[in-house]
Amino acid sequence: MQPGRESQFDHDLDARVKEQALRRGTLKGFCNVSGRATEFIVSSDNLRENVISKHSSSINRHRQLVCTVSVAIFGHPRATLGEIAAHVNKNRWKVYMAEANSVVSTFLKRHLKTGLLVCSEYFGPAHQSGDVVNGILHQDLQRTSFANDTFDVIITSEVLEHVPDALAAEKELMRILKPGGIYCFTVPFAPVHEHDIVYADLDEHGNTRYLAEPQFHLDPLRPEGALVYRIFAFNDMKRRFETMGHEFKSFRFWSESVGILGSDCWAHMVRKFC
Repeated sequence: MQPGRESQFDHDLDARVKEQALRRGTLKGFCNVSGRATEFIVSSDNLRENVISKHSSSINRHRQLVCTVSVAIFGHPRATLGEIAAHVNKNRWKVYMAEANSVVSTFLKRHLKTGLLVCSEYFGPAHQSGDVVNGILHQDLQRTSFANDTFDVIITSEVLEHVPDALAAEKELMRILKPGGIYCFTVPFAPVHEHDIVYADLDEHGNTRYLAEPQFHLDPLRPEGALVYRIFAFNDMKRRFETMGHEFKSFRFWSESVGILGSDCWAHMVRKFC
């Protein structure tokens, strides 16, 4: 995303490909998670959470995330997750993912060398960061248990919108990221908005305060769903990370062959400079 420059996104092409894929229910292409040719299942017009690879079960936004990590490491979006894992292994980089049972984290658990990957989930305020709950590490991104400058790569996918104080989480993630390290993530994104859209926050007593109609996302750990606190805007994210002294970039990906369809395929990258 480059403010002040007109977008070159081809909405007509996107509409044609989406219409054909939805009508057929499938799309042939290449999965950058599995690194194999595949058929994508297209069963919903919510394409960001759909277009499912038969080989890896990855969805659209998983592959956007792989493209973002590829850009951050190699300068282009074409590397597979296997190639990324090989590069991490070669350089003995330490990786943190704020999810423990996703398609991407499962792949990295299988392919990264022992000790290079840390995964966590959030199990609620009754637990302290660093606790192990049912065999899974618990971390609150607002205040993790990690030391300064621990990780070379941090990845979150649809996480920060569910954190009551996302701004504190952004600072915390930069604290635990090594200088020169990269943070790659996806969040619900409102690119044309001047500022973040805040739906809820916490009052001084720690109680949820609703500022708009509550929104919830599906969450396997919470039957009631995960509350959405914030939708993110480019200008606010860029200002916050650059004020901390880091580089921030947003990318819009689109690829029929990689199963990345729709005009909302945004992912983001921060490089820590200090």
